[in-house]
Amino acid sequence: MRAYNTYRSIVFTVTTAVTFFFWYTISQLMAQNIWLGTLLSGVISLGTYRIILKFMEWAFLKLPRIKKLLFGSCYLEGIWVGCYLGHDGKPQYYIESFEQDFDGLVIRGKCFYEDRTFKGTWTSERVIIDDEKGRITYTYITDMINNTHKNQGLAEFVFDRINKKEQPNRMVGFSSDIFNPKKFMSIEERVVEKKILTESELLDQAQKVYEKNKEAY
Repeated sequence: MRAYNTYRSIVFTVTTAVTFFFWYTISQLMAQNIWLGTLLSGVISLGTYRIILKFMEWAFLKLPRIKKLLFGSCYLEGIWVGCYLGHDGKPQYYIESFEQDFDGLVIRGKCFYEDRTFKGTWTSERVIIDDEKGRITYTYITDMINNTHKNQGLAEFVFDRINKKEQPNRMVGFSSDIFNPKKFMSIEERVVEKKILTESELLDQAQKVYEKNKEAY
């Protein structure tokens, strides 16, 4: 992943700069005792690398602004809400949590009927983000309350973005379960809020997404 390569490059650059600073400060010791100086330099280099690695990892993954800059146009983390039309043609609202790190992206979703009663959940399996084409594809496992078994499916969404360098805050795509190959069109938007919203408030947002785009379904 490009974000991970950028992260490693930054860690290497910072570590090199800091290590050279330490080497300069112990240069006199190395002149007096080269073996002791070499050993001390090795210990300092290794320790400095580990400290910087841990700090950078914490900063890049825990601080949203830095993480957003690091992942760039691939940054998808957050809460997404949207809607698709069920078998009966009625809107089904959903809330998704996108959790992103260097290992990849995990999507956890909850689905609700039109009257907002709980329908079920899903979790992504294999997620592929194509930053160049602005597309995300993933398989998922569903666990719906009306089913006696869990079902696998495939979803593909296209980013709605200004240009390649911008993170998407809206996606349009489809999902299709194995037991029913029919494609269900879906539109979702990222919820950008400074406060934590309740499930009811998120469903309000999902309903707004549907109302804005109902002519597109």
